[in-house]
Amino acid sequence: MTLKDFEKNIGSQMLEKGFSYFQNGNVISVDEVAAGVWVAEVEGTDNYSVTIRTDKHKIKDWECDCPYDMGPVCKHVIAVFYAIAEEIKIPKEQTSKKSNPEKDNKKRLDKIFKTTTKEELQNFIIAQFSKERSLKNSFVAYFADLLEEHPEEKYKTIVTNLYKAAQGRNGFIDYHNVNKFANSLIELAKKGEEIFVKGNIIESLIISKTLIENICEFFHEVDDSQGRLSTAIEISFNTFSGIVSKAPPMLKDELFVYCVNEYQKEKYHDFGFEENFLELLPSLISTEEQETDFFELINKQI
Repeated sequence: MTLKDFEKNIGSQMLEKGFSYFQNGNVISVDEVAAGVWVAEVEGTDNYSVTIRTDKHKIKDWECDCPYDMGPVCKHVIAVFYAIAEEIKIPKEQTSKKSNPEKDNKKRLDKIFKTTTKEELQNFIIAQFSKERSLKNSFVAYFADLLEEHPEEKYKTIVTNLYKAAQGRNGFIDYHNVNKFANSLIELAKKGEEIFVKGNIIESLIISKTLIENICEFFHEVDDSQGRLSTAIEISFNTFSGIVSKAPPMLKDELFVYCVNEYQKEKYHDFGFEENFLELLPSLISTEEQETDFFELINKQI
């Protein structure tokens, strides 16, 4: 098998997955560390190390530290095959004439969307919802902006449905599903950050509060060994802190009460996030009564 003809020697389903990884930029790096020895890093459920040994264009051996054991080659290795072929600039006319599976499927989808009716598509989607609960939850989360709901309800719906979509049958979000879930939350946290920069303090505050309040309830049901959920909370608290610095007096009074109440909730204390509320309180004090409440809170904790 060579870098010119490897597509002929790999099953179409696995080839499609590998090509998709390559096309979507999951191959983070690929380097020839010695003659014919290529080392790459591929982003997947985790970041995986791939080593491929070649002799000119011939593929002699490969290794990947991912857990895949259902066949001789995984999608991460295939993605690196494509990356190496591009790196050494194998002319396209020399590569396999086998059809591009990703491109072929796009053509099929385009044809289906052009010829099917709106009602047929709706019926198909609804039928899939009955088979895949996670699909329904992902669908609702994705299109939540179209719902005519109060922002608090809307963002609560988004976060709740993302959580349900990522859950396994036992209600736990395992190592293999946590990255996609956490990335969606991080994306939402960054949206809150961007909205704040544009001057929409209220909606930004709603997003930050929704993420902070809910993510802390997820931790016991998620394998977050990589700390991705913590990243979403950190971004949200940073935005929250910015809002505190810009908040008008009446909003500051509301946020003072909010931070005092949230600080005392047990769900934050298991992970040390309550300290973020405590650090914000001095910036929110504007009356003697608030100052007294603050020191009483400190004394109570001591």
